[in-house]
Amino acid sequence: MELKKYKLGDLCTFINGRAYLQPELQNFGKYKIVRVGNLSGGNNSWYYSDMELEPTKYCAKGDLLYAWACNFGPYIWEGDKTIYHYHIWKVINSEQIDKMYLYYLLKFMTNSFMGCVHGSTMLHITKENMESMEVRIHASIEEQCRIATILNKLDCKIELNRQINDNLRASRAQSQMQFELCRGAAVNADISPNLPTLDHSLRGAEVRRAA
Repeated sequence: MELKKYKLGDLCTFINGRAYLQPELQNFGKYKIVRVGNLSGGNNSWYYSDMELEPTKYCAKGDLLYAWACNFGPYIWEGDKTIYHYHIWKVINSEQIDKMYLYYLLKFMTNSFMGCVHGSTMLHITKENMESMEVRIHASIEEQCRIATILNKLDCKIELNRQINDNLRASRAQSQMQFELCRGAAVNADISPNLPTLDHSLRGAEVRRAA
């Protein structure tokens, strides 16, 4: 299995996103502006823009993006045509590397970066740093695709298991709440009129007759 050494900058191109001034960010507009928080799922609020930019400043469904601030890492964009913010690079793979293989390579590299960060140390990644990093990759595109497919299937299974676990936790919480409500209702309920009760006056008469 042949591995080849490259500088990352020879395998892909990192394109800077656009830096916006606050007055340029709108609550409504033609294009969404994807920020790092939107990529990571931590922020569901969006800014918009009506500005028409050069084609490289937009991302489309299936594009590979890389967040280089706050929440680091690669993402495959699943939305429509969108403007990507300054803290995000669009990554264009060369002919030497499959896009999904590159995605997993960047993911592995990011985990390595984060493993070197301790405490409150801030990680700072520049485009020049990324481009100069040396990596070893499988020389065969077919082998790259095969590996990326296996990893993607594993990711899909992990995501499915996560969703199942989330649903189970939600179902358990709901069942627990229903149980507590039923238990509370049983404790506070009056004796049902349909249930037999002890008639003390009748019992007393029977005792006197027996005597």
